[in-house]
Amino acid sequence: MSKSYPIIKGVNRPLEFKGFQAQYIAYLGIGLLLDLALFTCLYFIGMPMLLNAGLCIALIMGIYQKVFILNKTFGQHGLMKQLAAKQIPMALKIRDRQFLKSLRSINETS
Repeated sequence: MSKSYPIIKGVNRPLEFKGFQAQYIAYLGIGLLLDLALFTCLYFIGMPMLLNAGLCIALIMGIYQKVFILNKTFGQHGLMKQLAAKQIPMALKIRDRQFLKSLRSINETS
């Protein structure tokens, strides 16, 4: 008798929820939690409820739109790659020849 095993079709695919991929789901969740905290603070301060709700709804819509644009523009890993690329220097300035001489001696010995 041969055994049959089920095929799992979601292996090695990025996590996706309503069009958001990977880390963008976390960005959206953090933004919504911060908006909830803002709503709570403004409520305790005594801001009128309609103004408070309108402000927080507008903020939620802005966060959603910004995260959706980032997701669509950069994809799963693109935002992290762009942030990493900004940290790479455009040029290296070496004012001491001793560094270059040490590189030559390392290459000659190997």
